[in-house]
Amino acid sequence: MNKVFNVISFQSTHYAIITEKTLKERFPVTLIPTPRSITASCGLSLKFEPEMLPDVVQDLKTTPINEEMLALYQIEKTPEGDQARLIPWSEI
Repeated sequence: MNKVFNVISFQSTHYAIITEKTLKERFPVTLIPTPRSITASCGLSLKFEPEMLPDVVQDLKTTPINEEMLALYQIEKTPEGDQARLIPWSEI
């Protein structure tokens, strides 16, 4: 069975730490090394379960965090390797 989860990748470590601190107060998020299937990143990402996506995004939209400094992905772990799909902010 394939495992699916979401990650937020960041342009800077500073944004990764600020966003983790902000979201961790309300959601079970985990700071992880960015999966290899995502090439543009500072090297840190926040991992969370797919069912939390609408609430996490809504929370991010109410904070002073610049959306251009982060990207949202859905990661699917398959026997062939991780498959990353960029989720545009406009789709959420």
